[in-house]
Amino acid sequence: MLLPSGPPPNTEVTMKKILFVLPLLVVMLSLPVAAGSSFINPCIFKSSHTRTSDTTKEISSTKHVKYLRSVIVSSPTADGWMTIYNSRGAASNEIGTVDLGTANQYNYDLSISSGLTYTTSGNANGVTILYQDKE
Repeated sequence: MLLPSGPPPNTEVTMKKILFVLPLLVVMLSLPVAAGSSFINPCIFKSSHTRTSDTTKEISSTKHVKYLRSVIVSSPTADGWMTIYNSRGAASNEIGTVDLGTANQYNYDLSISSGLTYTTSGNANGVTILYQDKE
């Protein structure tokens, strides 16, 4: 029978290495999964859907909406436009204008500091705004 040559393995050092690496592994596995170059946000988005030609609608005041995700046009209309504002009214801080003539999703992914309001002109049927509350 052959006996191993050299000193016996140092189980104390091996155990210390395992105990050092194990917490790091647990932390790494608990991080969110990366999607592309950014992390997935686990928060739930809320929506505001219009089926009529609202002229002006304040979705929320500054206390609530803190993030605009996207505008989704599901029922395009040739004569419709929507303007989105980072404010409690339609007087200032325009974020952008969306042509409602094509079914599309317009991603904004921006922080809102003053509230979220939109105005429409023409026919604005079938438009959804995705936003997020961060209190």
